[in-house]
Amino acid sequence: MEKYPPLYLGTINPKVFMKQLFLFTAVSLFISCNEPIVYPRGGYDYPKEVKGEDTNFYYLPIKEIESKTDSYRDSYDYILYTAFNEPNLSLKPLCIDKFRLTYISSFD
Repeated sequence: MEKYPPLYLGTINPKVFMKQLFLFTAVSLFISCNEPIVYPRGGYDYPKEVKGEDTNFYYLPIKEIESKTDSYRDSYDYILYTAFNEPNLSLKPLCIDKFRLTYISSFD
């Protein structure tokens, strides 16, 4: 009969484990922090011509610079804005100022 189970890795020193965990967390946070977003002076321009398929895209001015992983957020925003009959503000400027305040929990 074996003395230890087959996956036994030995005892873990709690002090060493906490130091390694702290170091791993600190390095992960340092690497994951992105640089601040730099917007062009005066903001993004509205498009000159809008195709029919682009009218559902709520972030049209930044469509080309946005990463493909943001498509999930974009589709969610489309569903959210159309549910409340919100106009697409990225197609042309409105006559009045309009602000959108959105609350999303951290674990959506």
